Amino acid sequence: MTRRTVRTLWGVGALALLAAVLASALWLDSRRLVRVEVEGLGHAAQGDVVALARVEAGQRLYDLAPALLEDRIRRHPWVASVEATRWPSGVLHLRITERVPVALAVDADGAPAALLAADGAAMPPSASALALDLPLVHGRVLPVNRARPVESAALRAFLAALPGLSPDADALVSDVRLTPGGEIVLTTAPTATGTALDVRLGRDDMAGRLERLAAFWQQAVATRAGTRYAVVDVRYAGLVVTREAAPGAAFADSTAPAGQSGPIGIDSTAARRATERLGADRLRAERLRAARAAAAAADSSARAPRARSTVSSRSADSGV
Repeated sequence: MTRRTVRTLWGVGALALLAAVLASALWLDSRRLVRVEVEGLGHAAQGDVVALARVEAGQRLYDLAPALLEDRIRRHPWVASVEATRWPSGVLHLRITERVPVALAVDADGAPAALLAADGAAMPPSASALALDLPLVHGRVLPVNRARPVESAALRAFLAALPGLSPDADALVSDVRLTPGGEIVLTTAPTATGTALDVRLGRDDMAGRLERLAAFWQQAVATRAGTRYAVVDVRYAGLVVTREAAPGAAFADSTAPAGQSGPIGIDSTAARRATERLGADRLRAERLRAARAAAAAADSSARAPRARSTVSSRSADSGV
């Protein structure tokens, strides 16, 4: 084979490859959006997610920029992340990762106001989420702009600590509120005598303080059923400061304990051995029962089906 023949073959091959690339590009350019598939939804309605994407059937598929679509869909309060993929078959696939609720904010009447994620984001209540056993957050803690996380740094620290708590510590968390000074006060699940404790958590180190509280509970509360505490303060490193209360005494919401009986050191070895879950019912279970029933009835009638759907020809302005 001569050099001229080789060059000719190379030239023919290059032209054939270029023709194939051009044909493929023209074919892809002709692809139209047929439907949108959404994966990963548990709380958000599929129709709401698709509406935020602002796409229409018949659009040129490869004119849809995945980064732009993902930015639009992340505006949904339940969406933590999204991955948009365009398939040559005409399918736009949206893979959603939803936020996980770790607490429930309630209004002054005790009705559900918003679900809260570990990053402080607020999500609208849904029947499926209200069926979860979540701590209650009282007071005006929600931002005016619900697209932003809660403003209180102490509350954000508390929410961030919840997913990693040990079973013993998690079982104690029932209700929380913010003091005027911006500190977290926890109301525990009931003791063996049916009495809940108010515990000053402060503003930071929430995981460490809740674990210290769990150890104190095992050593000084579960074993002393007849003792009531007016003050339980875990704000100090390695200590639990307490003051025993007379029957009927109220918890004083101040920034420092008064008349305490003294600090109680916590045995970390004993804390690690405390593995038995507390059997007392949470206070919040009774408060949520009626709210869950009402939300379930409303949610079942309002939610859109989650099966695959064909994109409607609604206007591009119908989304957010």
